[in-house]
Amino acid sequence: MKNILKKLAIFLLVTPIIFSSCKEDDIDVNVKLGKNSRPYEIAIPISRIDISMEKWIESLVGDVAFIHWTGADKLLEIEYKHSETIEWQNMKKEAGVATFDLKERIFKFGIFDDLQISEHFAFSNIRYSITGNNKIAAPFNVSIANIRMSKDDDYKQAGFNNYLKPNGQNAIDFLVSNTTVNRELTSSNSNILDMGTNCYPDKFVFDLSGMANYTGSPFGDLKIDMSLFFPMEFSVERYERKDTIDFDMKDILSDNIDLAESLEVMNLYLEIKNRFPFDVKFKAYVIDENNKIVDYLVGEENKEDTLVGMGVPNTQAGKITVPTENKYTITIKGEQITKYFNENVKNIILQTMSSSYKAKEGGSVKIFDDTGMYVKIMMDAKVKIPGNVSTL
Repeated sequence: MKNILKKLAIFLLVTPIIFSSCKEDDIDVNVKLGKNSRPYEIAIPISRIDISMEKWIESLVGDVAFIHWTGADKLLEIEYKHSETIEWQNMKKEAGVATFDLKERIFKFGIFDDLQISEHFAFSNIRYSITGNNKIAAPFNVSIANIRMSKDDDYKQAGFNNYLKPNGQNAIDFLVSNTTVNRELTSSNSNILDMGTNCYPDKFVFDLSGMANYTGSPFGDLKIDMSLFFPMEFSVERYERKDTIDFDMKDILSDNIDLAESLEVMNLYLEIKNRFPFDVKFKAYVIDENNKIVDYLVGEENKEDTLVGMGVPNTQAGKITVPTENKYTITIKGEQITKYFNENVKNIILQTMSSSYKAKEGGSVKIFDDTGMYVKIMMDAKVKIPGNVSTL
């Protein structure tokens, strides 16, 4: 019995342990977490998750994209980059004319896959920026043509017809002399927003060509830089995600079935602060090592999820200034604890579904640097220890 108490006390790493009055056959021991101590120093696999849009997006696109915060309110924007460098010595020269013609160049961006975006999601604006830098002593007429918005290799299929149309044309034509030249496509001068309503592409495929008249012996290179900007301003009708929280019952209870059976009840305290500009519905359940659902903690399968309302927005910028706060108590009784132990429960899954409050009206919401949802989980446990207290 002393070993059981010792393991439990070491595991919980918290004081005080409060003994209630003795009964004839057993003693009730209440073990409280986080009441008189700093909760995030408790060495158990239940603490908190901070669903920060900044950290989440960095984890998804940080290796392939650049993240910016724009304007005074710090609106989130994701940038993908691509460059083409054409060396003078690799161009074709004939009768004082230099040319190059590059087919099916690929600009990968993959934001729709990276952010797990589905047909329920629509950006309000996308910018395609092109910059030309010429280090050759001859002005080049450059053409970026046949820009195809493609997913996988569907542009190779017969009848493919998902082209980016700058001003209704098939090409972007511009002159690059010895100064920097910039061109930009947006929803106002192209059909760039169609990439969401069509195939949710992961690349642009394009043809790049150029021509210049020259004299003498030029040298150097011509560089074409491209950037695709995705401001995080969008509407969403149904956006789902899942977050995993460690909850390894055998690890928590030192793989001791006696300890599992001595727990009379566990209380999980769930605190959610919503700083998203949309309502969030959620359910929580536990899974085993094979990702099989063992039990629901909040909500039930095929039933309406629990609602966490959106915070209070600044009506001008749309930034949430006051988050909503919701608290829930989840009681896990003794037989459930034993079941979780025997069925090798490993994780709690927090499943959320979001809808922007303007989605049905065709409006959009914005994601700023402090947008997110904060979830804190605390626990206390009531342990029933059999009698014979004199042996302690």
